[in-house]
Amino acid sequence: MFARLLVRSSVCLFVIAGLGCAALKDRLPPPATLDSGIQFQYEDPAAWRVEVAGQFNEWKTFPDQKAIQMKKNDQGIWTAVIPFRETSNGSPTYLERGKRYQYKIVINGTSWVQDPNNSETSTEGGQTNSLIIVPERRSGGK
Repeated sequence: MFARLLVRSSVCLFVIAGLGCAALKDRLPPPATLDSGIQFQYEDPAAWRVEVAGQFNEWKTFPDQKAIQMKKNDQGIWTAVIPFRETSNGSPTYLERGKRYQYKIVINGTSWVQDPNNSETSTEGGQTNSLIIVPERRSGGK
């Protein structure tokens, strides 16, 4: 028999007989709108390369110049910001405001997965992909 104890946002299950505990980690936030673009995050400490590929870059991955390689921090969280067209500074890959884009996360060049931090999806041609809807420009010029 199990009893549940909620501690902040982590859940621990205690086995009454042995008092074992397994903590579930929080999910990272969904893609975030910044002043300069959309920030994507993915957690995988064991990965050696993580990319974002989608309609915005014609589904290109390394070594193509349109590839969007994420950068890993010390906690194993990979991050990339795809700029808006007006902030792209000549980048070959950017997002148009008001458009919808399908995308996936590509791990180590071979594993294409839906973004676990984004519940928005779209299915096209039998493939289900993560979906980002780029917001229109906010009032005040941003």
